[in-house]
Amino acid sequence: MAKEEKEYFFEYKMVIMTVVSALITFVAIFVPWYLMFRFWDDNHLFKLFTGNVSNLIIAFVVMFAWMVLHEIIHGTFYILGGAKRKNITYGVALEKGVFYCRCGEYVNKKTIMMSLMAPFTLIGVVTLIIGFITKQWWLVILSGINIGGAGADLCMFFFFIKRHKDVKFMEYGDSLYFSLKTTEELDKKKFKVVKLIDKEKVPKNDNKFRLVVSKASWWFTLLMIILFGICLLLEHLG
Repeated sequence: MAKEEKEYFFEYKMVIMTVVSALITFVAIFVPWYLMFRFWDDNHLFKLFTGNVSNLIIAFVVMFAWMVLHEIIHGTFYILGGAKRKNITYGVALEKGVFYCRCGEYVNKKTIMMSLMAPFTLIGVVTLIIGFITKQWWLVILSGINIGGAGADLCMFFFFIKRHKDVKFMEYGDSLYFSLKTTEELDKKKFKVVKLIDKEKVPKNDNKFRLVVSKASWWFTLLMIILFGICLLLEHLG
């Protein structure tokens, strides 16, 4: 007799995810930094911190764009795996420390695992190798930052490795909650990076918006624009 498929709801253990991401970020940035300092006869690495305010603004914008690209890659692989474009939502919630891509429909195990690993691989590992070969220090640093930012993706990748092949996955809200449909019995299991929760705690999805930006994120962006503007003005007057 075939097992009955059940639906389970989860919340990420954000403290553990944050610690893992911080450790991976340290390694992913420190090791390339050391290798560049050790083997490259080039001082361009330090110009980011000794240049003018305009250079710092450009660096900030590029890093922001790189993080956005990370989420776009997630969404692209959801769609390649069969998800409908109308059910993919991109968002920013800086007060929670997240950029996210939410898949508001159930996708299979292959799709979620491909989506989880794609940014880490394409604009992390691959671009890191290219950066070292071509001695493009900015590409090495961006790749290291992306690898660190993929810490939660790596945690979930290893979480899904242990799940049954029939598992289906869907996200909710700002992607801090998700549900699984599977024949695997998960009720009494404990997990290192996620925890089971009641369905009532999970926010309902509204897939009609392609982009969701929290109010705190808008205020943070405005504050950064004002601060950069003041710094540019002071630099010009100085």
